[in-house]
Amino acid sequence: MRQSDLRVMEPSGVRGALSALLPPLLLALALGLLLRGVRVAPALLASLLEGSRVTSAAGVEYESLRQAERSLGLEVVLPTHVPAELVWPPVVVRGVEGPPASISFLLLSADQKQALVITETRLTPSETWAPGGTPIALSSGMGYGEFGGGPGAAEGRLVWGTKDLMIEVRGSYSIAELVRIADSFPN
Repeated sequence: MRQSDLRVMEPSGVRGALSALLPPLLLALALGLLLRGVRVAPALLASLLEGSRVTSAAGVEYESLRQAERSLGLEVVLPTHVPAELVWPPVVVRGVEGPPASISFLLLSADQKQALVITETRLTPSETWAPGGTPIALSSGMGYGEFGGGPGAAEGRLVWGTKDLMIEVRGSYSIAELVRIADSFPN
């Protein structure tokens, strides 16, 4: 090969090398942005669960719902409906050994503008839950809600339960959407 042929091939060789490196670089950038979001999530979880048992000193963070279930001896009940923009798996999973034992998990949208926290608390026969807020009819009975700024507000909390389970959904959603989520839980 002549020297002049090498000069002609050199720019395309560099372009080829750069195009081969571009996908891994974009993947690394995307992972970096995702991990940056994970660091933001605990503060969001804390604000959504302000005053909740799972943010207390006794709360433990877990890597997954399965790990929390095994560690706490609980079985989490999942809704069949969550808003489509929320990403699975949960960004943060926290639990309290109890009594009563609780598990909370945070789902975020990819853009981190929407968030939903679900908390499940298993009650022992000697424990009861005291609802607070506005009564709201659910398909499985009565729930109680609190919504900042009134019934059409886009931030709210809805709590309902049975004799041994209390479930709370809290997030940046209207009362109608929180009711849809609550009604999708198995009875």
